[in-house]
Amino acid sequence: QQSKRKEQTVIQPLQKNNSRSNLCQKEYRLPGKLNTPISTMNTFMKIVFLALAASTSTSAYSLKGAKQLQGAASSEETLEAAASTQSNCVPDERPQIQSKSGHKSRFRFNLFESGAECIGPNGRVYEFGEFERVDNSSDCGDLCVNEADSSLSTELRGFNYECNSRVCQCLYDESTLDDDTSRSFDHSNYLTRTRKGKDSIRNTSRKNGSYCFKLVGAELFEEGLEYFFYNSS
Repeated sequence: QQSKRKEQTVIQPLQKNNSRSNLCQKEYRLPGKLNTPISTMNTFMKIVFLALAASTSTSAYSLKGAKQLQGAASSEETLEAAASTQSNCVPDERPQIQSKSGHKSRFRFNLFESGAECIGPNGRVYEFGEFERVDNSSDCGDLCVNEADSSLSTELRGFNYECNSRVCQCLYDESTLDDDTSRSFDHSNYLTRTRKGKDSIRNTSRKNGSYCFKLVGAELFEEGLEYFFYNSS
Protein backbone atom coordinates (compact mmCIF):
# COMPACT_ATOMS: atom_id res chain seq x y z
CA GLN A 1 0.00 0.00 0.00
CA GLN A 2 2.81 2.34 0.76
CA SER A 3 4.23 1.69 -2.66
CA LYS A 4 0.90 2.43 -4.20
CA ARG A 5 0.68 5.65 -2.28
CA LYS A 6 4.06 6.59 -3.51
CA GLU A 7 3.04 5.88 -7.03
CA GLN A 8 -0.07 7.97 -6.57
CA THR A 9 1.93 10.84 -5.22
CA VAL A 10 2.82 12.71 -8.33
CA ILE A 11 4.73 15.88 -8.06
CA GLN A 12 2.92 18.48 -10.13
CA PRO A 13 5.29 20.71 -12.17
CA LEU A 14 5.26 24.28 -11.17
CA GLN A 15 3.27 26.44 -13.52
CA LYS A 16 5.15 29.37 -14.81
CA ASN A 17 3.96 32.59 -13.39
CA ASN A 18 3.22 34.88 -16.28
CA SER A 19 2.06 37.67 -14.04
CA ARG A 20 5.21 39.69 -14.75
CA SER A 21 4.77 39.22 -18.48
CA ASN A 22 1.12 40.07 -18.20
CA LEU A 23 2.03 43.12 -16.18
CA CYS A 24 4.30 44.30 -19.02
CA GLN A 25 1.53 43.79 -21.51
CA LYS A 26 -1.04 45.71 -19.51
CA GLU A 27 -2.10 49.06 -20.80
CA TYR A 28 -1.69 51.73 -18.22
CA ARG A 29 -4.63 54.00 -17.85
CA LEU A 30 -4.69 57.45 -16.36
CA PRO A 31 -6.52 57.87 -13.12
CA GLY A 32 -9.85 59.59 -13.02
CA LYS A 33 -12.57 59.60 -15.60
CA LEU A 34 -10.19 59.59 -18.59
CA ASN A 35 -9.87 55.94 -19.55
CA THR A 36 -7.79 56.38 -22.71
CA PRO A 37 -4.65 54.21 -22.70
CA ILE A 38 -1.35 56.06 -22.61
CA SER A 39 -0.07 54.24 -25.70
CA THR A 40 -3.15 55.38 -27.60
CA MET A 41 -2.68 58.95 -26.39
CA ASN A 42 0.94 58.96 -27.50
CA THR A 43 -0.13 57.98 -30.99
CA PHE A 44 -2.84 60.64 -30.96
CA MET A 45 -0.36 63.32 -29.84
CA LYS A 46 2.02 62.37 -32.66
CA ILE A 47 -0.79 62.74 -35.18
CA VAL A 48 -1.73 66.14 -33.76
CA PHE A 49 1.92 67.27 -33.85
CA LEU A 50 2.31 66.20 -37.48
CA ALA A 51 -0.94 67.93 -38.39
CA LEU A 52 0.22 71.15 -36.70
CA ALA A 53 3.58 70.95 -38.44
CA ALA A 54 1.90 70.51 -41.82
CA SER A 55 -0.47 73.38 -41.06
CA THR A 56 2.44 75.64 -40.07
CA SER A 57 4.31 74.74 -43.26
CA THR A 58 1.23 75.45 -45.36
CA SER A 59 0.72 78.75 -43.56
CA ALA A 60 4.33 79.70 -44.20
CA TYR A 61 3.97 78.98 -47.91
CA SER A 62 0.68 80.88 -47.97
CA LEU A 63 2.31 83.87 -46.26
CA LYS A 64 5.23 83.75 -48.69
CA GLY A 65 2.85 83.60 -51.63
CA ALA A 66 0.83 86.50 -50.25
CA LYS A 67 3.99 88.59 -49.85
CA GLN A 68 5.03 87.76 -53.43
CA LEU A 69 1.61 88.81 -54.72
CA GLN A 70 1.78 91.98 -52.64
CA GLY A 71 5.26 92.73 -54.00
CA ALA A 72 4.09 92.16 -57.58
CA ALA A 73 1.10 94.44 -57.05
CA SER A 74 3.36 97.11 -55.53
CA SER A 75 5.77 96.88 -58.49
CA GLU A 76 2.89 97.19 -60.92
CA GLU A 77 1.59 100.25 -59.09
CA THR A 78 5.08 101.78 -59.19
CA LEU A 79 5.34 101.21 -62.94
CA GLU A 80 1.87 102.69 -63.48
CA ALA A 81 2.80 105.73 -61.40
CA ALA A 82 6.03 106.18 -63.38
CA ALA A 83 4.12 105.87 -66.67
CA SER A 84 1.55 108.38 -65.45
CA THR A 85 4.29 110.81 -64.39
CA GLN A 86 6.02 110.55 -67.78
CA SER A 87 2.75 111.06 -69.66
CA ASN A 88 2.17 114.27 -67.69
CA CYS A 89 5.74 115.50 -68.13
CA VAL A 90 6.09 114.31 -71.72
CA PRO A 91 2.75 114.63 -73.52
CA ASP A 92 4.46 114.15 -76.89
CA GLU A 93 7.69 112.24 -77.52
CA ARG A 94 8.06 113.82 -80.99
CA PRO A 95 6.92 117.42 -80.62
CA GLN A 96 6.82 119.71 -83.64
CA ILE A 97 7.07 123.38 -82.73
CA GLN A 98 5.92 126.09 -85.11
CA SER A 99 8.08 129.19 -85.07
CA LYS A 100 6.25 132.49 -84.58
CA SER A 101 9.04 134.60 -86.04
CA GLY A 102 8.92 136.40 -89.38
CA HIS A 103 10.43 133.50 -91.32
CA LYS A 104 7.98 130.65 -90.75
CA SER A 105 9.60 127.38 -89.73
CA ARG A 106 8.76 124.22 -87.84
CA PHE A 107 11.22 122.46 -85.57
CA ARG A 108 11.06 118.73 -84.98
CA PHE A 109 12.34 117.14 -81.76
CA ASN A 110 12.57 113.51 -80.66
CA LEU A 111 12.80 112.18 -77.12
CA PHE A 112 16.38 110.91 -77.07
CA GLU A 113 16.34 109.30 -73.60
CA SER A 114 14.24 109.28 -70.43
CA GLY A 115 15.80 109.62 -66.98
CA ALA A 116 18.81 111.39 -68.45
CA GLU A 117 20.14 114.76 -69.58
CA CYS A 118 21.79 115.47 -72.92
CA ILE A 119 25.56 115.83 -73.05
CA GLY A 120 27.93 116.48 -75.94
CA PRO A 121 30.11 113.88 -77.69
CA ASN A 122 32.98 115.16 -75.55
CA GLY A 123 31.07 114.09 -72.41
CA ARG A 124 30.42 117.66 -71.25
CA VAL A 125 27.13 119.45 -70.60
CA TYR A 126 26.03 121.93 -73.24
CA GLU A 127 25.84 125.64 -72.83
CA PHE A 128 22.25 126.34 -71.90
CA GLY A 129 19.67 129.00 -71.31
CA GLU A 130 17.15 128.04 -68.65
CA PHE A 131 13.44 128.71 -68.17
CA GLU A 132 11.72 128.05 -64.85
CA ARG A 133 8.16 126.93 -63.95
CA VAL A 134 7.55 125.11 -67.23
CA ASP A 135 4.63 122.67 -67.21
CA ASN A 136 5.84 119.97 -69.61
CA SER A 137 8.38 119.08 -72.29
CA SER A 138 6.26 120.38 -75.20
CA ASP A 139 6.06 123.79 -73.52
CA CYS A 140 9.81 123.61 -73.05
CA GLY A 141 10.36 123.09 -76.77
CA ASP A 142 8.06 125.99 -77.56
CA LEU A 143 10.01 128.28 -75.23
CA CYS A 144 13.33 127.31 -76.81
CA VAL A 145 11.95 128.08 -80.28
CA ASN A 146 9.80 131.15 -79.62
CA GLU A 147 10.90 132.79 -76.35
CA ALA A 148 14.67 132.50 -76.69
CA ASP A 149 16.43 135.15 -78.74
CA SER A 150 15.46 134.67 -82.40
CA SER A 151 19.10 134.56 -83.48
CA LEU A 152 19.56 131.36 -81.46
CA SER A 153 17.05 129.26 -83.38
CA THR A 154 19.64 128.09 -85.90
CA GLU A 155 22.08 127.21 -83.09
CA LEU A 156 19.70 125.05 -81.03
CA ARG A 157 20.82 121.44 -80.39
CA GLY A 158 17.87 120.28 -78.30
CA PHE A 159 16.63 120.68 -74.76
CA ASN A 160 16.51 119.07 -71.32
CA TYR A 161 13.29 119.06 -69.36
CA GLU A 162 13.40 118.33 -65.61
CA CYS A 163 9.99 117.13 -64.53
CA ASN A 164 10.34 117.47 -60.74
CA SER A 165 11.74 121.00 -60.74
CA ARG A 166 9.83 122.07 -63.90
CA VAL A 167 13.03 123.49 -65.39
CA CYS A 168 13.64 123.75 -69.13
CA GLN A 169 17.16 124.01 -70.56
CA CYS A 170 17.68 125.05 -74.20
CA LEU A 171 20.98 123.55 -75.36
CA TYR A 172 23.68 125.19 -77.49
CA ASP A 173 27.32 124.66 -78.40
CA GLU A 174 30.03 126.22 -76.29
CA SER A 175 30.47 130.01 -76.73
CA THR A 176 27.07 130.48 -78.41
CA LEU A 177 25.44 132.63 -75.71
CA ASP A 178 26.55 136.09 -74.67
CA ASP A 179 25.29 138.97 -72.55
CA ASP A 180 22.64 139.95 -75.08
CA THR A 181 21.26 136.56 -76.11
CA SER A 182 21.21 135.23 -72.53
CA ARG A 183 18.81 137.96 -71.36
CA SER A 184 15.76 136.07 -72.63
CA PHE A 185 16.39 133.28 -70.13
CA ASP A 186 15.86 133.06 -66.38
CA HIS A 187 19.34 131.61 -65.95
CA SER A 188 22.33 130.54 -68.04
CA ASN A 189 25.66 128.81 -67.52
CA TYR A 190 27.54 130.64 -70.27
CA LEU A 191 29.66 132.58 -67.74
CA THR A 192 31.02 129.48 -66.02
CA ARG A 193 34.61 128.71 -66.92
CA THR A 194 34.15 124.98 -67.37
CA ARG A 195 34.29 123.59 -70.90
CA LYS A 196 30.94 122.90 -72.59
CA GLY A 197 29.55 120.36 -75.02
CA LYS A 198 29.75 120.76 -78.79
CA ASP A 199 28.17 119.23 -81.90
CA SER A 200 25.05 117.12 -82.23
CA ILE A 201 23.58 115.29 -79.24
CA ARG A 202 24.87 111.71 -79.12
CA ASN A 203 25.31 110.96 -75.42
CA THR A 204 23.42 111.33 -72.16
CA SER A 205 24.12 111.31 -68.45
CA ARG A 206 21.74 109.55 -66.06
CA LYS A 207 19.48 111.91 -64.13
CA ASN A 208 16.19 110.89 -62.53
CA GLY A 209 13.17 112.90 -63.61
CA SER A 210 14.97 114.48 -66.56
CA TYR A 211 14.23 114.01 -70.29
CA CYS A 212 16.65 114.63 -73.13
CA PHE A 213 15.17 115.87 -76.43
CA LYS A 214 17.22 116.15 -79.61
CA LEU A 215 16.53 118.49 -82.53
CA VAL A 216 16.26 116.15 -85.54
CA GLY A 217 15.02 118.50 -88.26
CA ALA A 218 13.43 121.78 -89.29
CA GLU A 219 11.11 122.80 -92.07
CA LEU A 220 11.63 126.32 -93.42
CA PHE A 221 9.00 128.20 -95.43
CA GLU A 222 10.12 131.22 -97.46
CA GLU A 223 8.25 132.89 -100.32
CA GLY A 224 6.08 129.85 -100.91
CA LEU A 225 9.00 127.44 -101.04
CA GLU A 226 9.47 124.72 -98.49
CA TYR A 227 12.93 123.68 -97.41
CA PHE A 228 13.59 120.73 -95.18
CA PHE A 229 16.61 120.31 -92.97
CA TYR A 230 17.22 116.98 -91.27
CA ASN A 231 19.88 116.43 -88.65
CA SER A 232 21.03 112.86 -89.29
CA SER A 233 24.11 113.05 -87.07
